[in-house]
Amino acid sequence: MKSSQSRNGRQFWAARAGTGVLAAAVIGTVLLFVASSAASPLTAKAASFSEKPPYAGTSNSNEFGQLSGSGGPLCGVTQKFPTTPFFNLTTGHANVSANATSRSCGPGTSFASPEESAGVATANFTTTSGLHHIKATWILDFSVKLRATPGSASQSALAYILITLQLYLFDATNFTVVTQNNSPYLDYSISSGTFDHNFNKITETLFLNATLVSGHEYSLATNVYLNAYAGASPGHSSAFATGNMGSGGRSAYLSSLSGL
Repeated sequence: MKSSQSRNGRQFWAARAGTGVLAAAVIGTVLLFVASSAASPLTAKAASFSEKPPYAGTSNSNEFGQLSGSGGPLCGVTQKFPTTPFFNLTTGHANVSANATSRSCGPGTSFASPEESAGVATANFTTTSGLHHIKATWILDFSVKLRATPGSASQSALAYILITLQLYLFDATNFTVVTQNNSPYLDYSISSGTFDHNFNKITETLFLNATLVSGHEYSLATNVYLNAYAGASPGHSSAFATGNMGSGGRSAYLSSLSGL
């Protein structure tokens, strides 16, 4: 689950960066994975359920970074993770944040693209055979700060923040992903100027419909995912992007998980 989640994010960035002059090869990566279990053991629950915090299960988090600069991985680019990604099983709050800076450095394109995710995998549950409907509801409080300064008409800069939510259904009996769904991207970008805004109480709901089998055990996993990107073309361009969903009262709150 975690590697697939991170890979999806990197594919998105590669596709987006490759659409213009900001395309560049990745020459530096950093990866961190952390997982922790709830105090209570995983136990089966009924097919029909509605849960709110505290959640029984396993919290998970992921941190990944990409850097590219013409003079080496640190030439003209920096990335920071102001908050260690974390999901609190007791409160239902997830914390993620990322900070990217890029400036022209020599003849090549430079970019920084850090990303974090955090979420929960539920306790295993059993069910009856047939069609089931599953729902996860998140409430988001976050801030976005962007700055992009192209050096001239022939140069370019790009800064953006992307946030998405993911919901997976796993068959724990045969170790397969039954189905998954991503929320629409919350995407904020500029190629010139500044953008500074706080977003409060944004509700995102994800749905899954799946035909399940009696006798199998299943588990749900849901995550919030935040990417920052800053890229600059050769010349005298610069970009900065930061997304905060992890401090100063900012967080992603998993308000409920339900199944029928």
